[in-house]
Amino acid sequence: MNLVDQCRDRKIHTRSIKISTYEYDEENMVVEGILKDNLLIPIYVSGKEKQPHSPHHMMIQLLIECSSLTIKDINVKMPTIPYEWCNETSDSLDPIKGMKIEPGFTSKVKGVYI
Repeated sequence: MNLVDQCRDRKIHTRSIKISTYEYDEENMVVEGILKDNLLIPIYVSGKEKQPHSPHHMMIQLLIECSSLTIKDINVKMPTIPYEWCNETSDSLDPIKGMKIEPGFTSKVKGVYI
């Protein structure tokens, strides 16, 4: 039984995550991740109604050296954020600059942030 088929036909939220890889030059590639949330119905925040909108739209681009799979540079853009202080997180990925994408990479990254 599909639960979505039983819904009242009113989707309230979507989140999409897209990952793309681009040829950059002979030695490097760019991996881009885009996350976008869409609130599809009005919501109430602190007693005020907010119309449907996209509270989160974030893009991360990694410049990766092909031969070593080393992260050489990181570019973070946040076209849409719910709060101004969210901008403070834009440099939070700096510690992974210089890391190699190899077995154990995810554990290393988690070790930086957890």
